[in-house]
Amino acid sequence: MTRGDAALLEGRLQAARERAFIGREEELAAFDSALNGGGGVLFVHGLGGVGKTALLQRFAQHAVAAGRPVTMLDGRTLDPSPPSFEAVAGCALTDERVVLLIDAFEHYVESTEFEGLAIGDGTNT
Repeated sequence: MTRGDAALLEGRLQAARERAFIGREEELAAFDSALNGGGGVLFVHGLGGVGKTALLQRFAQHAVAAGRPVTMLDGRTLDPSPPSFEAVAGCALTDERVVLLIDAFEHYVESTEFEGLAIGDGTNT
């Protein structure tokens, strides 16, 4: 497959994702409000298969469009120690402009302790 073919395929896949993504106006409005209002923590939760991952991907698109850097992690693959989390989350923990999105966060929470994890100003929140 050539680069041109790959780009064409990616474009078609993205267009299909756009057509398949419906609703969620309330969630997108809450995210945009947090994005434009200086931060906050939003939890997206629900049963498997309801579109949480697609919503997080849409959040990432909104953040990038707003000129904000995005770090996206998968809670199923994160090492459960706070130092490992700090290493992969990087500047998202100290730079309030960075949008940190964690898919399957509940898997990470079930396997770790948050004691000693410094977020933002160094206090647990």
